[in-house]
Amino acid sequence: MKTTQIKTVDDMFNKVTKHIDSIYFPELKYYRENDNCANVHYICELFNNGCLTYTKLIEKLSKFCNDTNENIEKIVSEYVTFEVITEVIFRKFKTSEIIALFPYVKDSRYFVSSYMHIGQHSGADYQHVIQTTKPATESEYMDLYNKLTKQIGYNLKVIKKASYKKMYK
Repeated sequence: MKTTQIKTVDDMFNKVTKHIDSIYFPELKYYRENDNCANVHYICELFNNGCLTYTKLIEKLSKFCNDTNENIEKIVSEYVTFEVITEVIFRKFKTSEIIALFPYVKDSRYFVSSYMHIGQHSGADYQHVIQTTKPATESEYMDLYNKLTKQIGYNLKVIKKASYKKMYK
């Protein structure tokens, strides 16, 4: 499954609120002097503590700053980024070839995406590969892992087996 992980810069809360304060509330000496400014600080704190989604953060900041979602997102995106993580299973054939299976990335209706040194990206029958291979050890798959992460650009999370619930949802 490709999941998205939110990354924030160090001290994100203070940096975002300072940036927003300088644009939307420049005349204030203390943020509690204005209800909208106080709400901006509170909303940023909720997000920083994991109590608010990114979408809700943008919506609420837009409301309290009386500006568009797009303009607020331009500011916040300087301090918050998204990273796509792809789950992968490494297996070893009897011939010692290593295959990377991406169980939650569909190649077609019946196949999942896979990658090998020879053949590169291709569709694979997940069940067949699992039945005809053995789990690869870290030392066995490290060369392929490095190729996928450093040359191709994947951000991988290695898993041992797939969840059928996730595969077929």
